[in-house]
Amino acid sequence: MPLFELIDVTHDYGRVRALRGVSLAVEAGAIGLVGQNGAGKSTLLQILLGLIRPTQGVARVLGLDVRTAGVRVRGRVGYMPERGALVPGLRGVEFVALAGQLSGMPRLQALRRAHEVLSYLGLEEARYRYLEQYSVGMKQRLKLAAALVHDPQVLLLDEPTAGLDPDGRTAMLGVLHALARRPNRSLILSSH
Repeated sequence: MPLFELIDVTHDYGRVRALRGVSLAVEAGAIGLVGQNGAGKSTLLQILLGLIRPTQGVARVLGLDVRTAGVRVRGRVGYMPERGALVPGLRGVEFVALAGQLSGMPRLQALRRAHEVLSYLGLEEARYRYLEQYSVGMKQRLKLAAALVHDPQVLLLDEPTAGLDPDGRTAMLGVLHALARRPNRSLILSSH
């Protein structure tokens, strides 16, 4: 079974066509989506999550049709968006635990996993800071923690190194490389 499959997927934003007749099947592993800004990479990731519906065509992730099984897909997929996604007024550990709960984890399990993932990503000292106090690099690691908290089979990472300095970029790519080597884990990473 392919990791994901697209059959004649087209998506329009009004008069702007972001994707046109995309058909492909991708096997598990580490996959890169490379293209210029505006090429449709983020749109494709959001379709794979079931967050937006294609204008036409069929998209499946892990054999599940994203139109009818979007909630089940999101329970098995972790998503790190390029922009936004942080909730002001929350502390780091609260934000990551909330992401776990939204993925179907019980509250206490989500909180325990939030602490574990934040430590794994080197944010243990900052876990109780408010999100507004995080640097750009820390925010990127925090978004990755939120994507990892429920131990998903698939990680969809939209521009995970955006805004990072060279050292931060190297560190993020090192973490992603380690994650890609784990058994039964696939990564789809977009970059321009």
